[in-house]
Amino acid sequence: MATQQIMHDGSVIATWGVQVAATSQWIGKVHPIGEGTAHCAEAHANAGLFAASKLMADVLDEATKAWIEQFNGPDDQDLSVSGADLVDWFAQWRLRARKALDAAGVP
Repeated sequence: MATQQIMHDGSVIATWGVQVAATSQWIGKVHPIGEGTAHCAEAHANAGLFAASKLMADVLDEATKAWIEQFNGPDDQDLSVSGADLVDWFAQWRLRARKALDAAGVP
């Protein structure tokens, strides 16, 4: 939804609402990068990233916490990670990561 925003210096810029596709919730506004409308594509890409940022953060958080005991054990302890289990987990995680990127409109 295109609107206009009055900035602190009195200038008026075009803005677009940012909506989460899955919930139809409006979460913010974006504006063109630079003057005029030449950078609308970048503004829309940023809006997609903004709208999907919570989902993407959750996916990254999951990746950093997965297998934490196995990888963060004492230095003198051998890693006991099943390669098959890790590959299976990664295959499932990759699908969740792809959904987050798709939500953001990342090709």
